[in-house]
Amino acid sequence: GDFYQLPPVPATASLLASPSSRSYEHQQGRKLLSDMEYVLDFVNMQRFQGPLLVHILEAMRTPGGQKISEEAWQALKDTAIGSAGADARFKQARGWYECAYEWRIVSYAMHAHARLNAKAAGKILFYVPAIDAPAARIPKEAFDEMHALPNIGTSAKFPGILPIFVGMEMILTESFLPPRIVRGTPVEVVDIEVHPKEPPVQSRASIASHGCVLLHYMPRCIYVRVRGCTDVFLGPAAGAAQPGGSDLQGILAVQPTTRQWMFKGKGMQGAVSVSRTQCPLLPQKQCTLHGVQGKTADPGLIAHWTFPKGLKRESIWLAYYVSLSRPRSLSRLLSHGMPDRSIIESGPPESITDAFEELFIDKIAATKLACAQARAEMGWPARQG
Repeated sequence: GDFYQLPPVPATASLLASPSSRSYEHQQGRKLLSDMEYVLDFVNMQRFQGPLLVHILEAMRTPGGQKISEEAWQALKDTAIGSAGADARFKQARGWYECAYEWRIVSYAMHAHARLNAKAAGKILFYVPAIDAPAARIPKEAFDEMHALPNIGTSAKFPGILPIFVGMEMILTESFLPPRIVRGTPVEVVDIEVHPKEPPVQSRASIASHGCVLLHYMPRCIYVRVRGCTDVFLGPAAGAAQPGGSDLQGILAVQPTTRQWMFKGKGMQGAVSVSRTQCPLLPQKQCTLHGVQGKTADPGLIAHWTFPKGLKRESIWLAYYVSLSRPRSLSRLLSHGMPDRSIIESGPPESITDAFEELFIDKIAATKLACAQARAEMGWPARQG
């Protein structure tokens, strides 16, 4: 794996922390890695198609830092975009990933893309409000604040309002038939079964004016197709026409579910437990930088170079690296704002390189020697380089 990633846990609980005075579980985790006899260091990535992007990433990975060429810096600056109405490249970026460090930006992007994509596809956009049940009575202002909270990381991965249209690319936020279909599985919406009490949809004035419908009731279920899945999970209803075998392949009925979370609004003395009911789905391509790690951002990535005040320089470096290592080339990248060149050229955080060297550098060298000896014993030609 690539060690230059945003940590999923605080540094104090990660491999970056000193093993002394740590929990038994923490020390056992380090021991699992220390007991590995062979460690292979993969240095080639087949994702990238642009030499200038590779040049930037190689400079970023150089311990102690390295300058990037003026050509590469200019190519990165050329990815900066203006307003949506003025920059024609926005139209070419339909279906691209859009990522940011902060949920407030991601939440806005989720709704903006859903509306634009639904309009481009000629589909009705459905808004599904979550059902919130606080354990204690709270003022209306606090309830509205709770429903509008953009950071779904604190609301059990359930947004206050979920946008959905038929054909939308989404991911599951709950496991189905584990371990076959798990959280994060990409799916496509194929149908929406509204609640029996839902007023008629087609006659809504909001369709003509805004191309959308705000549902009054939680839908019975959202039917989605798991990409590349040929299994049949659903059977036809009694008395219904028998569909062809391919019609039901990979189709899941995603029903609303309830999760608990804690909310503390402005002016509230303490947090209150909330039961939130929502469909366990999220838009696939609008996510935080943590959510896009490990993925190739095809067909492209729209990056936001905006970060919270007080964020440590090493965390900003890691966010830069994640943003730049997702698209295949700089031609597949659009930028809101620009990164700090000095941070790009400063090299990886010493805390990560030191931990990597402590755990793996000697094992990597020993593994290379073992591989060379094995090739010689089998009569294979020596590896070049």
